[in-house]
Amino acid sequence: MLIPAALVGLGCFIYGAASLYQDIPTSEICFDRDVGNITMCPLCDKWCPFWRVKDSCALSRATYLFDNSATVFFSTFMAFWAMLFFELWQRRQSVVAWNFDTLDALDQYEPVRPELARRVMDQRINTVTNTLEPYVPRWKKWMHGLLSLSVVSFMMFVVLAAVFGTVVYRMLVVVALYATSTTRQSFASQYATYITAITSAFLNLIVILILEKIYYRVAKWLTNMECPRSQTEYEKSLTWKYYIFEFVNCYSSLVYVAFFKGRIPPGYPGVKGWFNIPIDQCDQAGCIIELCIQLAVILLGKQIYSIIREAVFPLLSNWWSSQDLIKFFTHVRHFYRWEKDLQLRPFPPLSMFKEYSRMVLQFGFITTFGAAFPLAPLFALLCNLFEIRFDAYKILVIYRRPISQIAKNIGAWFEILQHLAQFAVVSNAFVIAFTSEFVPKMVYLLAFSPTRTMKGYTAWSLSAYKVSDFPEDIKPSNFGEGFNSTTICYYRGTRNGPEYSDELKYTYSMIFWHILAARLAMVLVVEHFILITTRIIAYMIPDLPSYLQARVLRQNFLAKEAFYESESKRISLVETQSDGTQITPSATAASLYPSIPSTSAAVSVAADPESM
Repeated sequence: MLIPAALVGLGCFIYGAASLYQDIPTSEICFDRDVGNITMCPLCDKWCPFWRVKDSCALSRATYLFDNSATVFFSTFMAFWAMLFFELWQRRQSVVAWNFDTLDALDQYEPVRPELARRVMDQRINTVTNTLEPYVPRWKKWMHGLLSLSVVSFMMFVVLAAVFGTVVYRMLVVVALYATSTTRQSFASQYATYITAITSAFLNLIVILILEKIYYRVAKWLTNMECPRSQTEYEKSLTWKYYIFEFVNCYSSLVYVAFFKGRIPPGYPGVKGWFNIPIDQCDQAGCIIELCIQLAVILLGKQIYSIIREAVFPLLSNWWSSQDLIKFFTHVRHFYRWEKDLQLRPFPPLSMFKEYSRMVLQFGFITTFGAAFPLAPLFALLCNLFEIRFDAYKILVIYRRPISQIAKNIGAWFEILQHLAQFAVVSNAFVIAFTSEFVPKMVYLLAFSPTRTMKGYTAWSLSAYKVSDFPEDIKPSNFGEGFNSTTICYYRGTRNGPEYSDELKYTYSMIFWHILAARLAMVLVVEHFILITTRIIAYMIPDLPSYLQARVLRQNFLAKEAFYESESKRISLVETQSDGTQITPSATAASLYPSIPSTSAAVSVAADPESM
């Protein structure tokens, strides 16, 4: 399923590279003297100098590779692909469950977890199996659920605090880079956006991996406190706890860059943000290139780390642990295969849980924010190909043979996939409308362009700011070479200029409200179009293939026929007792089904007078 998405993403990237020099806004930034020499306001307080539009030429070109007219098509395609993947996997899951005879498996048929029998003293009769089994009172489940909710909420606040720390780090790095640069043409100043985005992405990746390890242990402890009855219930409870945290842990920084950076709190030059911290602003080319860098680092970094952790480290551990024993006995005798296998590591009990978690997170990366990085499906496909080989090597060489378990489906991960597919539709609609430059360009082209082309878009998308309106604690200390006589600078936004009255100066202009209305309309149109179309596709693709539906109906028919036949035999056996012996139905059932224990204390049998 990743192959079509990878090909479409690669095609969109190639289209962006091929049409790069035909894009009018990018050409204006790089080659137009009037537009390229527009003086831009500093990107940070006090230490950042003024700069010109043409200084962002390289960043604008890199942004166009991922944010072009093909981005809309790719984003819509990925939303369709997510829903189609879910529907096709639902069919495939049913076929696999049928082949392994687990399609009708119920959780009540599963044996009780040994850990539950050891920790719980209360018992009650299972209404399905009619046997005693450990029982957890309802009030204890509520107390443990409240504890789990509190801990998960606290850990999510820790993640948000880490994201806030990353924002502060971005501002400190930007200030440091500009403070050490005398001109905008220096390497540190010219590539400050790349340096800040890449270093903050790696810092965020390290925080994600550390919090992931901590919370995995916390989630296991909370799930053990809840004492689930079966292994399926245990994994379902652990899955929801772990994934809710992982969703916030992995996607919070992406959501911030995509929808909040430079927008909330709204600001312009000379205005502080929350907690008196400078506003983290986007470059003239937009935030989508930073979203692309953030997504690429997290996606590829987690994949590489998981391969090293699950394949390389266990292999080195097995090699080290087997050296002493093999060297000591090598001169004595030859080792049998089973003796060498004994030196392997036991298969981790929740290894498949981690595999599911990694695949579902990858699914979320490439579907929810894949529009910012069209090459994400291609890299995910390559990583999965390596993952298949590493998993095969891991199971055959590193670990002992795993113990199979009965499973009807992939458990709670199935519901998570469904919610992710629906979230991908909404996320892609918002990425197209608010993160991409598609909507502002269309508004300018259709409503404001005098030539009905994109010529003049760059200057139209800027707003003016009077240098004398800078507060003293924010005013640039070094204007930079060639900017000493600057009185007006421009910034990325659609606000009224300094020529307006004090009440309207630097407030949102009518152009802003036109663009906002177009963005919201774009979200509604794209979202409803994708949802309606996917619902039609879901209706056309049944959960069970037609041949499997026929087999299920045939199996149910044969089961009913067998039940009717057995009941007929039981009734006939009772009616044919013409010698005076009265046999109760429970005794007849015991004679017909000797493997089923009787629930009655005794069987009443009336003696035949003649036999006495």
